[in-house]
Amino acid sequence: MNPPNMGQNNVTNSLKTRLRRTATACGLLILVAATASCKTTGAGDVPPGSPNFQAGYSDGCDSGYGDAGRRGMEDVFVKNKPLFNNDQDYHQGWLQGYAACYQSEENQPMMGQR
Repeated sequence: MNPPNMGQNNVTNSLKTRLRRTATACGLLILVAATASCKTTGAGDVPPGSPNFQAGYSDGCDSGYGDAGRRGMEDVFVKNKPLFNNDQDYHQGWLQGYAACYQSEENQPMMGQR
C-alpha cells in the first residue's frame, strides 16, 4: 500500500487558501467601491434644482426646524414672501424644505438640543 502524497495535498490546500483570500479581498473592494459611490442625504441637504429652488429649500428647512422646536432655532422663520408668491421654484423648494426638516426634527430631535 502506498502512502498518500502529502506534498501534493499541502500545495492544493495552500492554493485553495490563497484563492479564498483573493476572492474575499475582491469582494470587499467591490463592496467598498459601491458604498463609496452612494451618498445619504439628510433633510438639511439641499437637493439639486434651480438657484431659487435651492434658496427656497434652505429657507423652508430653517423654518421647519424652528417650528419643530430645534434648540437655538425656535425663533427662526425665513421666507422671501415676494419670491414665495411669485416664483414657482422658490415656492416648491420652500414647501419641500419645510416639510422635510420639520418632519426630520420631529422624528429624530437633535441629541441634547431640546
